[in-house]
Amino acid sequence: MHKKLTVVAALPIMVAGHLQVDVEGWPAHWLHETLWLYPETFWHAWEDWEQFTTELSQAHGTVARLCGRSAVTVRLCPQCGGKVKAHMTHDGQATKGVCAGCGASFDLTKEDWDAALIERLRSPKISRNVLVTRAQLKTIWPKLDGRKLHVWIGRGRVQKEEGRYCLADINSCLERK
Repeated sequence: MHKKLTVVAALPIMVAGHLQVDVEGWPAHWLHETLWLYPETFWHAWEDWEQFTTELSQAHGTVARLCGRSAVTVRLCPQCGGKVKAHMTHDGQATKGVCAGCGASFDLTKEDWDAALIERLRSPKISRNVLVTRAQLKTIWPKLDGRKLHVWIGRGRVQKEEGRYCLADINSCLERK
């Protein structure tokens, strides 16, 4: 993540260097604004354009996700089965979502958000860094038997650290069932 934030922070200075413009003493917002004065043809002629835009897109996605600004699937559309996506707002969870398939707009409830969070937490692709308590695990997987969990820990299939369980291990075990 540090690399992506460095790319975003260094972007204006990098472009100014490419343009051979002396930016020492410039306020950062002036430098940022000057980037958009150049025509689009200039940027596409830049030999590192593809790599630059790829890294910038990755950085934007990471920052948006970390700040809670990336769109998440909250539920499925009852009209077309598409994904109803919404963004978090400054006040918290959005109350409106839009279907990525048909474009229909829907009112969202706390229950929609809660169900979407549980679904994401149950993903087999969740980071191995996500550790949960027994109480949190009961919320995510209410039907998970404590004896089965104990067996998985004993067999080394689920890591347990300081009273917390690796959620990715548990998800993987339950996916195999």
